Amino acid sequence: MLQQVRSRLKSVSKLAYVMLVSVYCCSFTAKANLFSEYQIVLPFNLTQPVIAANILSNPGNELLMLGVDETGQRQLAIYALDNNNKFQLLDQMLLDKTLFAFDVGDVQADGLQNLYFLSKEQLLQYQFIGSGQTANKISGPVMAAPQTNNIPRIKNSQSSLLPISKITSMFLSAQADAIVAMDFARDINNDQFDDFVIPHFEQLNLYLSTQQAGAKTLTAQTLDITSLLKVDGSEMIFQARELFFVDMDLNTSTDIVLVENAQLRVFQQSTNGQFNSTPILLPLAADIEGINWWNKIEADGQQLDQSQLKHRKVEAITDINGDKLPDLIVRFTQSSGVLDRTNDYEFFYGSAKQGSLSYGLNADTRIQSESTLSDLKWLDFDGDGKQEIMLSAFDLGVSQIISALLSSSIEQEVLIFKMDENNKFSAKPTASQDVEITFSLSSGRSGEPMVKAQDVNGDKLKDLIFSEGEEQIRVLFASTDGKKIFNKRAEKYKVRVPKNAKSITHNDVNDDGKMDLILHYSRADSAELLNKIIVLIAN
Repeated sequence: MLQQVRSRLKSVSKLAYVMLVSVYCCSFTAKANLFSEYQIVLPFNLTQPVIAANILSNPGNELLMLGVDETGQRQLAIYALDNNNKFQLLDQMLLDKTLFAFDVGDVQADGLQNLYFLSKEQLLQYQFIGSGQTANKISGPVMAAPQTNNIPRIKNSQSSLLPISKITSMFLSAQADAIVAMDFARDINNDQFDDFVIPHFEQLNLYLSTQQAGAKTLTAQTLDITSLLKVDGSEMIFQARELFFVDMDLNTSTDIVLVENAQLRVFQQSTNGQFNSTPILLPLAADIEGINWWNKIEADGQQLDQSQLKHRKVEAITDINGDKLPDLIVRFTQSSGVLDRTNDYEFFYGSAKQGSLSYGLNADTRIQSESTLSDLKWLDFDGDGKQEIMLSAFDLGVSQIISALLSSSIEQEVLIFKMDENNKFSAKPTASQDVEITFSLSSGRSGEPMVKAQDVNGDKLKDLIFSEGEEQIRVLFASTDGKKIFNKRAEKYKVRVPKNAKSITHNDVNDDGKMDLILHYSRADSAELLNKIIVLIAN
């Protein structure tokens, strides 16, 4: 949503700005014991949001922190709560500049997760070796062919990154300018071991865990899924296709789905855990696509004409109405100009006939607004098995831009839509929360609002968590009276809030059934905060 705000403001003014977000509610009560606060000070500055994952055998989840020190050396630090409820450093490694991406996999058969890195030609797995310990056998699958030696980059331990597979990727440089989060590790063949999905220019490369001679190994496979190519003068940009991992043939096994040419190309999973090279095709309405409109070009090489824009794009494939069948969420964008654009959301429910899945040519229900809708999220707030839809709404025509430039603020709402007994979304939201975005014309850095729907008090219902300025987090707890989604009064907690909401992650760190918040600070904040992490453990 902020990308759209930013692009429209630039249409009126080329001045740079930074967006700071404040969320206002009608009333609140102070509750100092809402969270227990912990602070971690690192010997380096963070460059990525903190990831919480269960990669070691100690209780709870560990905090994984990546950053650089004052010399530019990349580092990984791992912290966890000890028996005295204090965060302790478990491991710290120096990371090589050949690494360009990292990811944490799904929960494995042993109940743990694994941390992986990618270099130009190798997939590597983090191997923890504590003080006085010997190397443990890698818990995940490895390639049958022997790999090169371990690549240790050690500071405070004997841990290492163990190469588990040679790979072919679109990353062609021997060294990377940064290590970024990338979604490439997931269990897609349902055997409780991670598989790896790595896009390439002319095909999709899969490295699949399989059983061979009683041992788990990785088997390489390619699928005919090419990357998108966008040419702009002398610049050529390759972009990985958006893929969906869903059971589309109703046999409980995950398939790989690509939206292309008004149809779903479904690469079915076979009984051996690999995927059929020839996809089955499920037809959709003629104007539904799998590419965002801003990535499409006309015959003259220019972007689509926004004065007559109508574009439908699949945003998600997931069960919305609780019938255990995958449904389509489609974003319908209409525009008569840069400053006159709306996004509606349409929902096509899956229908199973004789074991085959199909979708209608017309939406079964939709969410519409005269404002521009964005920031789509789907969550089951009340535990009834049906998904509620959470969206942000804003108006930004010429008059709103002029007002924004004068007042340094833009009005926004967070809207929540609930399905009725006929699986239709009502025209008006079930709940809403006013949001005010303020910005400064003196800086080019931007922030995002912090709005999350997570269970903070352990009652299995989603609570609404949001920031109030730069000094406060508020929580609207889920209502249990069955009449409304949230309580009327919000509880607050005073803390230094990062200006960029992407710097705030959530996880049940201590495994008590309550969602905790992890705050780190970015370049939008003060420089002295870049090596500090605040962990708010829900009480």
